[in-house]
Amino acid sequence: MRLTVLPPAEKAKKLRFRGNIMLRISLLLLVLAISAASLYAGAPTTAKYVAEASGTATGRAAKWDIELKVGSGSYTDIANFTVDLFTTVYEGSDLSTVEDGTAHLSADKIAPGTGGKFTISAKSLSEVACTIAITATANNAGVPIKWSTTGNGTDWNTTFPTLPTATATTINAGDNGANPVSVTIYWQWAFGSAGGAVSGLNNQTFASTPVQTDATDTALGTAATAAPTVTITVTATQVD
Repeated sequence: MRLTVLPPAEKAKKLRFRGNIMLRISLLLLVLAISAASLYAGAPTTAKYVAEASGTATGRAAKWDIELKVGSGSYTDIANFTVDLFTTVYEGSDLSTVEDGTAHLSADKIAPGTGGKFTISAKSLSEVACTIAITATANNAGVPIKWSTTGNGTDWNTTFPTLPTATATTINAGDNGANPVSVTIYWQWAFGSAGGAVSGLNNQTFASTPVQTDATDTALGTAATAAPTVTITVTATQVD
């Protein structure tokens, strides 16, 4: 067997060639390993637990609805409310005889010996709690009208009374009109007599201030211009 001995220069060159091949192979293996790791990291796992939930919340503006009525009429929205307080007029010691619009008295007119009453009611159909207060003021316009909140002959006065409903009443949300706030106001123009004593409802006799006589009543009728008015204020306020 023959052995070939390479010169030192050629031997060194061959070793460098082999070294380059090994380096290239190593680099190639490194690149393949990195690529495989990247592919594995980006690949989905074969199984896992997943839970997801979603929901939608919706809110509607709560309804605000206050309705009013006078007497036995129908309730109406507060924006369309009108007040006509002297459409039903009575006469007699107990105000039992309707005289308004009859042969005894023209419609919507008042005269000595007449009187009446009116009830103001307010209810809430709102979806929020609120308070309701009813107040009123009157201008007698020189007519000796007397007012009462009971009509029982004990509290008649020419000064318009403070209504019991002036203190606000709380109405809960969703009441749906079950607890209306109401007030009844009575009025009368009693017959006058000499000396200023007048006979009123339930045959009550009381002093008239200012002095009321047949002459002063007749003067009002002759002029036929006096027009008493009552202003009703209904205040509904949402409860904070």
